[in-house]
Amino acid sequence: MYTTVLNSLDQGLITAFMALGVLITFQLMGFPDMTVEGSYMLGGVVSATLLVAGHGPITATAGGMAAGALAGLCTGVMHTKLGINAIIAGLLTTSAAFTVALVVMGRPNASLLSVEGFYDYVPRVLHLPVGGWSRIATTAVLIGVVAAILYWFLNTNLGITIRAVGSNERMIRALSVDTDFIKILAMTISNALVAIAGALATQAQGFADVNMGLGALVAAFASLVVGQTLLRSRKLAIWILAVLVGAVLYRMLLNVALRTGLPPDYFKLLTAGLVLVALWGPSYLGSLRGRRQIVREEKKLNTRKPKPLQEAQ
Repeated sequence: MYTTVLNSLDQGLITAFMALGVLITFQLMGFPDMTVEGSYMLGGVVSATLLVAGHGPITATAGGMAAGALAGLCTGVMHTKLGINAIIAGLLTTSAAFTVALVVMGRPNASLLSVEGFYDYVPRVLHLPVGGWSRIATTAVLIGVVAAILYWFLNTNLGITIRAVGSNERMIRALSVDTDFIKILAMTISNALVAIAGALATQAQGFADVNMGLGALVAAFASLVVGQTLLRSRKLAIWILAVLVGAVLYRMLLNVALRTGLPPDYFKLLTAGLVLVALWGPSYLGSLRGRRQIVREEKKLNTRKPKPLQEAQ
């Protein structure tokens, strides 16, 4: 159980970066961004390439984030300026990112066992022991800072405009706001966050692979749905907190399933079922409560009906 909790926190906090990116596009903007798998993979590949080339972990992580931001920028430009469907634009960017990763890395995968990664660098600088808890603490502080910055930004005039475009784009456009720029900016920020997750995951596991992005979008969306199912609110701060909680719980569910003997090949099916239940469950429970309320109201009306005149006599 101890190992399960440790692994869930370790993996879940990294996944939370990706889930925050999906929160911006899917939740706030209502934009079906399919770039996530490509930007996640680019973040990992670019950071690994920079590390192998001798650059520091911070530079490598920043480079991976920039690569993801560029992928989001490409999707946003294709959708807004070229008029390409949002889903197709994301798929085109992800397809192109696969080739870019092969060119940048020069091979399908790369090992980082002989280089100092982010989770080796931070404990060395802070004189902390290298291990699971130090890695969790490092990621927790980093995700906390990023979440606080994101909350602050989304409450600025520009951030509120992003949220407003997602709520009612036509009205915002009528106010002479450049909605194309807002969409491109949101896509860029979102995929930069996703790429940070890819860069950190690569340095945590010690290798990068061009196929590491497969299933990333589903994992991020599952984290978002699970968190918002448990913490239902209209407040932005609760939305962000729900993403962090959902990412950890999602990873914990997978780790528990793995410990019970479930083959890893079934994980995507488990994730799909989890998302389905999380999406369908609240609406079903709401309708069930509504039916029970109707029955109670009918019973109250029946008890309040006046007695017939003959019975009264």
